Amino acid sequence: LEILDELDIKSFSLIGFSLGGLVATEIAYKRQSYILNLKLICSYPFLLTTKLKGVFYKVGLPIASLDLSKFIISRIITNPLIRFLARSPYIDNDTVLRIRNNYASVYGTLFKCLGYDGREKYKKLKIRKEILLSKGDPVINFKDISKIAERDGIVIKTNDLKNHSLL
Repeated sequence: LEILDELDIKSFSLIGFSLGGLVATEIAYKRQSYILNLKLICSYPFLLTTKLKGVFYKVGLPIASLDLSKFIISRIITNPLIRFLARSPYIDNDTVLRIRNNYASVYGTLFKCLGYDGREKYKKLKIRKEILLSKGDPVINFKDISKIAERDGIVIKTNDLKNHSLL
């Protein structure tokens, strides 16, 4: 965030897609005076339940943070047979290659975001903000998130797309 000061950037709009929505929520909260508006697309400012968080951070994170673990995980989650058996959403070959070639940065961000709960921070933002979810998104369960958002008092907008993308 120091780069904003170095580049003398006083204000900007912030968009967070998917996992980037959690990062965008945190940036907006920490630097609200810089942000004109915040838009989360295929994202919600909350990831993983608190019950799992403690176990994951104590046991899983130290193991999963090792480069060898990241390499193995990246191969497992991109394996077509495993993805088929787990009924995972389709990912194209370019995405498979990105996951396999950049596993350290992908998982580094993911591990930092697991357990993140930015709902209260999101609600406290005094800027224009919006969450846009696709009803047919195979990654984010629209029905579950809708219930959570209603309970949280957070308004979401929807579209009828059936994918996890910007288009």
